[in-house]
Order: sequence, then C-alpha cells, then structure tokens
Amino acid sequence: MKEDSLHYCYRVEREEVDSRLQQTGLDLACMVDTFEKPYGQEKAYLQVKRVFAEHFRFEEKKIVIKEGKELGGATLQSPDDEEATFRTKSRESSRGYAANITETCDPDNGLQLVTAISVAPNITDDQELLAKDLVTLKERTGIGELITDAGYGGPVGAEAVKEQAVSQKTSAIKGRKKNENALGLEDFNLTKNEKGDITALSCPHDQPGEIRPGRTPGRYTVGFDGTVCSGCPLRELCPACPLKKRGLYVYRFTDNDVRVAEQRRQVEETGKEALNLRASVESTVRSVIHPFGGHLCKMPVRGKARITAMAVLSAAMVNIHRITKYLRPPKIKIAYQVQTG
Repeated sequence: MKEDSLHYCYRVEREEVDSRLQQTGLDLACMVDTFEKPYGQEKAYLQVKRVFAEHFRFEEKKIVIKEGKELGGATLQSPDDEEATFRTKSRESSRGYAANITETCDPDNGLQLVTAISVAPNITDDQELLAKDLVTLKERTGIGELITDAGYGGPVGAEAVKEQAVSQKTSAIKGRKKNENALGLEDFNLTKNEKGDITALSCPHDQPGEIRPGRTPGRYTVGFDGTVCSGCPLRELCPACPLKKRGLYVYRFTDNDVRVAEQRRQVEETGKEALNLRASVESTVRSVIHPFGGHLCKMPVRGKARITAMAVLSAAMVNIHRITKYLRPPKIKIAYQVQTG
C-alpha cells in the first residue's frame, strides 16, 4: 500500500473513468449476490443494493453503466442521509432538502410572525408542501387567504386551497404566457354553483353557450349559435371552431383550463398587490437560513428530522427577535446643537 488506511479517495484520469465504473459495477454486483443471505436485512447491504440498481443495469447478462440522463434526483446522495435528493434550479445544483416557510402578511398587523416550517427532499414540488402545511395552518390559525408565487399555483395547490376553503392569490403564473393576439378562457364569463360546478358560460361578445360535459370527467364542450358567431367582430380571435353539419361553433376546455383562466384574471387584477405582500417572505427566508451560511445554507446535521428541528428552532428565534422588538421598540436618540452668535 502506497497510502495510509485513511486515504480512500483518489483522482482518476478521464480516460480511466469508464473502466473504473465498470469494475465498480462488477464489484457491487458480486457484493449484492454474495452477501444477500447473511446480510440481506442490514442497512449497509440495502444501500449497496440501492446504489447498484440506481447506477447500473443488466443487458444480455452484461452490466451496463446508466447514462446521466437516466439518473433521477432521488438517487442516493450520501450513505448517512438516505432522504437527501439532487436537483438543478435556475442553473444552480443543490443536494439535500427544501424548506417551505409561511408567515403572516396582513398590512394591518403590527407584528408579523413565522407560522409554519416544513422540510422535504429538495425534489418535492412546492404544491405538495403547500397542501401539507394548509391542513395544520387552517386548524391552528384559521387562515382565510394565502399569497404565493407561481410555483404553488398548479392543480395540486388549487385542490388543497379548495378543500380548506382558503382563497389563493399568486404573484405570477407558471407556464406559457398568454397569446395577446387571441382570446382565452379568461376572457369568457363563467358562472359556477356552490359546489364549484360550471353552470353557465357566455363569450366575450355576450353570446350564451350550451355547456355539455365531455366523455371524460373534467372536460367540457360549449356550443354557440353559428349564425351569431359567423358575423361576430371577434371571430378571428375566438378559439371556438365551426362544425360543418350542425351550424354551431364549439369551444372545448378542461378543469385545468378553468383553473389557469381564473389565475390569469386574479393576477391581472391583484398580481402587483400579491407580489408586494409576498416579497417580504424572502427576507424572512434569509433570516432563518442566515446562521447556516446564508444562500448556501449548509446545516451541521444530516437527515430530514434533524434538519427540520434546526429550521424550526431558527424560525422560532426569528419570531422571538420580532416579538422582543415589538414589545420593546428601540428608543429614538436625537442629537442637536445650539449655535450662538
């Protein structure tokens, strides 16, 4: 041995990488097969088996190295933190967890407090975190209105706020921008009943349409009088298409289209207000993660449970500082000078 026993990491030349990985795959396959009976339920064995399955596969009884595009973000990142994941967001890669922070933001409040902290593997969708937090927030605070950014505005988030009877305002919409040279569902007039079912719809030119459910749940077809549509000044912009045999113009849409249309109307009406109120939570995020290196946020612990505990305690300290400042505002010092002449 040229190195001591602690020297277990060493550089590999680029041209050696494939052969080294191939040998690693053979070694892992041998370990998985050899130690299954005596150590099949041991954590170390299960991790070795997981690493082999995530990075290699068998093709015609040969071990093949999986390409980078075949590796998902849920692959094992560290043997002492099995729940940590990998993702790339805004061209920046990270390993570990994502924290969702909720705070009060009523302008009439003299004191704003952090109300919820939830931690999950960083590949978790923001909507899933919202759905989880809303249940306890509703029970603890009786929340009535939620302000979020575009990442929380999808179908999962919409279903969560509907179940908890909470209104949601988003500061922007995720996905493709609206085509300014065409009409969209947000330009139509929708009427819903107490259950949220669509009962009536009229076009931007105030022509009522006949609504019929589609063949699959969540889909709709609306028929308009073709004699009116053919002479409509908005004909070139309208998404309704003519039927050759029945003299109708038909427009088809889904529940998801309705959700996006409602969000577009909301953003147009209150998007700037929502953006202004939501922006303050960015400074709260910084306050919570500042003790751990700020933007890099390197916590000195591993595992979801420990990281959650540290994040919650850090948020609690933010609240304590805010409460202290609110109860004991700093005294204002005035400096003045009397000049005589």
